[in-house]
Amino acid sequence: MSAERVVLSELGPTVPVEIEDGAVAEIVAAATAWRSALRLKQPPLFAERRPTGWHLGAGGVAGIVEAGGISIEIVPKFLARMPPRDGSWRRALWHILLVASDLQPARMEALRAGETAVWSLPDLMATEFLRSLELGSMRGLPRGYEPVEEGLPVLRGSLDVGAWARRGLPSWELACRFDELTEDVPINRLLRWAGAQLRSTVVSPQLAFRLGEAAADFGAVAPQPPALREAERLRLGPMHAALAPALRIGVLLLQGRRLEHGEGDDSLRGFLWEGETLFEAFALRIAQRAAMRLDLRAEKRKLPLADPALGGQPLGTTPDIRVQGPAGHLEILDAKYKRDRGKPAAADVYQVLAAGKVTGCADVGLVFPLEPDDEATDLSWTVQGPGEPSRLWALGLDLAAMAERDGQRQLIAAVEAHLRRVLAASGAQAAAASAAGSGPGALATSASTPTAGISSS
Repeated sequence: MSAERVVLSELGPTVPVEIEDGAVAEIVAAATAWRSALRLKQPPLFAERRPTGWHLGAGGVAGIVEAGGISIEIVPKFLARMPPRDGSWRRALWHILLVASDLQPARMEALRAGETAVWSLPDLMATEFLRSLELGSMRGLPRGYEPVEEGLPVLRGSLDVGAWARRGLPSWELACRFDELTEDVPINRLLRWAGAQLRSTVVSPQLAFRLGEAAADFGAVAPQPPALREAERLRLGPMHAALAPALRIGVLLLQGRRLEHGEGDDSLRGFLWEGETLFEAFALRIAQRAAMRLDLRAEKRKLPLADPALGGQPLGTTPDIRVQGPAGHLEILDAKYKRDRGKPAAADVYQVLAAGKVTGCADVGLVFPLEPDDEATDLSWTVQGPGEPSRLWALGLDLAAMAERDGQRQLIAAVEAHLRRVLAASGAQAAAASAAGSGPGALATSASTPTAGISSS
């Protein structure tokens, strides 16, 4: 448990802290290690010495880090509309993490007055983790068969003659190979590890005590978690279905730690997620669920852009969201974390314009998180020149809604409404082209009329 907490805003102003030079050195060292573990371009934390003392800042990540004797929480840029001192951003981030991992938001129990501001992000996770663990282990922890090789006086399972010779067993022992029913299985290893990680980062002493008690229930289960890829494939049987929330918390924490980069990273305390990557994954999940309501399909997949004429490699582009229907591409969207105030930056538009050209898609756009003082104004632009794309949209998502129980539903409904506007615009354009082509001497046209667009500042 940490004695002091500091809340930073990703890419926001620095915050003054009262710490010694030695603690600053520890924070800088931790930031360097996190940069390597997450493969970031820049360290996620930085310290500045000013006349008034040390200031801390953060960029590129969201989550929590423990270093220099303090707990540093980082509010992601996509929740910049929520005041850092208002603890509801933690609930929003927690739900966003679940949706980005293609999971349903947790049904958290109501907190007492003031707890939302006092508790940390790990406290919220620990509350859900403990409740799930209690319900899911009422009939005991999951068990499974694990292969065992052991020298025994009587034959059990099958005889491993080669192992008997290699190990130099005495004549009265047989090299046996058999499967043994045990609780030391990957699911329990992940749960035990996740509980230990939460215990070291929660603020609430009561939660830390309960997590310590829960650890004792795992008995001889190894404390090392499975590899991330194995953890992501773990599945629960019907008898332990209530462990699903605890299991997904374990996977999320393991993703935030990236332990596959080596044992050295195991000394890092905390959990960080790259903000831009997290927003892109979240926007795709919301778009997929909105598209399903309209019998459409949303996906992220690479597009061929250009073939070499005189040697070289083909060129491609990978827009973040491709919305398709029975007639082909309906819209191509790119998730943009940073943008110019009031309009999309020209550089951000180039990729979707190129993707629209190679697919013949009339509608392209950008999706971005709403920032402080942004207004939900519907805007769209007509793209100049012949051919497709002919319309550019901008879709703003207020991720602060994810702090509410129905926040996911609100955002899905907003994206669905946007897609309906795109469908209406495409239908109007097709009807106009058909009418123009049916008249005597008329020429088909791809001209479009701007319609109600999406949220932009």
